[in-house]
Amino acid sequence: MRSSSRLRTAEPGQGFVHALALEAEAAARDPQETAEVTDLTRHGLKRFQAGDYAQASRIFTALVGASPGRALSWNHHALALIALERREEAAEALSRSLEIDPAQAEAWESLASILMPLARHAEAEAAARAVLALDSRRSSAWQVIAMARTAANDFIAAANAFAEAIAIEGPSAGLCANLGVSLLKCGRFGEAAVALASALDLEPGSAPIAEAKRLADLILAARAGTVEGDGPDSLFKTAILLLDAAGERAVAARVAGHWAELRPDDMEARHLRDALLARPLDRQPPELVARSFDTLAETFDEHLTERLGYDGPARLGALLAACGAADGGRDVLDLGCGTGLCSGVLRPYARSLVGVDLSGGMLAKARERGRYDALEQADLTEALAGDTGRWDLIVAFDTFPYLGDLAPAFAGVAAALKPGGWFAFSTEDAEGDGYVLRGNGRFAHGPDYVAALAAGRFEIVTRATDMLRREAGRAVAGGYYLLRALP
Repeated sequence: MRSSSRLRTAEPGQGFVHALALEAEAAARDPQETAEVTDLTRHGLKRFQAGDYAQASRIFTALVGASPGRALSWNHHALALIALERREEAAEALSRSLEIDPAQAEAWESLASILMPLARHAEAEAAARAVLALDSRRSSAWQVIAMARTAANDFIAAANAFAEAIAIEGPSAGLCANLGVSLLKCGRFGEAAVALASALDLEPGSAPIAEAKRLADLILAARAGTVEGDGPDSLFKTAILLLDAAGERAVAARVAGHWAELRPDDMEARHLRDALLARPLDRQPPELVARSFDTLAETFDEHLTERLGYDGPARLGALLAACGAADGGRDVLDLGCGTGLCSGVLRPYARSLVGVDLSGGMLAKARERGRYDALEQADLTEALAGDTGRWDLIVAFDTFPYLGDLAPAFAGVAAALKPGGWFAFSTEDAEGDGYVLRGNGRFAHGPDYVAALAAGRFEIVTRATDMLRREAGRAVAGGYYLLRALP
């Protein structure tokens, strides 16, 4: 469920173009301007207005060379670069202009609109806030802030920013739809339904808006105790995850139960129903894990690292610092390797590096990285069987949330490691001495549970707790462990 705001694109806004034209006319009448600067400005603008952006860019490059301390020269340079879709250079040119004269609302606004499609979200938000400091009635600046907050999974702030934009600009289908989606993601379901109804009134033929409104209606009906009718699997799953993230587990279970009744053979529907009803389960079905990650493989890295804030490779690197030098002399096994996100950290330690995963789609992406000596599609307990004393280092990062009972995995790792070998892994963190199946279908493990499994097999060298990733705008606590096999 993505936001779809009609934000300004990286093309220069008409306000910026008009402001440059007015400034150019004023500059031409300024007796302090040199004839060279005036001629270059006029000639460059003439070529720009004729659509000859390449020649305009060459002229404006000469202009900034002739007058590097003049903000307007950098603005003209940026204008041509934007038209040529050289956005990184345009952002640099606008930044140079704003260093000279920071009181340019239009230049800040255009910088913000350029930075957003470059995924430089924090910088775009800072530029938008600079706009508002100069002119608080700029709707487009609030929209940039809203989209930057959305990219950071801060849906409360995103909803507030979309509301500010609507208050200034008035309601539009795009703004109301984005407000509704943000409200859904921060659990304000009644308000979301109102915003989405307004969006649908403004654009009755929009299928994405109708889909989001249907989702809000399903959630409100489930809250009222009635879930009826059929729909796509994604509708039910999204409603369940949003309700669970909002702490409405009983309502989520009502939706999951209805979904499982409609699809009695669907593994995911049954698993989420059982999770929400707290039925005892030892793991996610392997077939479900494989199917889910096959579907996600193509966009997995971007989604996990950019949208969910996952920083597993850096966390793993910090743990492995205690293992000694990365001398390339170890046999390393990466359990649940996925797309190979951690392979860049592991390769310097490895004489041989083997990855194992249930998903063929994820393994295909890992193969593209070219860092593994071998890749195997298998369950991790199967991969460990028969590997007695083979490995110097075994890693399982973001793997155990799909397993509840870790006893078979710990037994397999203990047998497969050489004496003194290392075991690095992460968990979703829980309290106590057991494991918990959460409403989203993943498992969390308590530190005392891990300690009990390690006893007699491993020394716990490092245990740290920190954010694992974000989910529905909230930090998910993770446990990061480095264990060493006892001799």
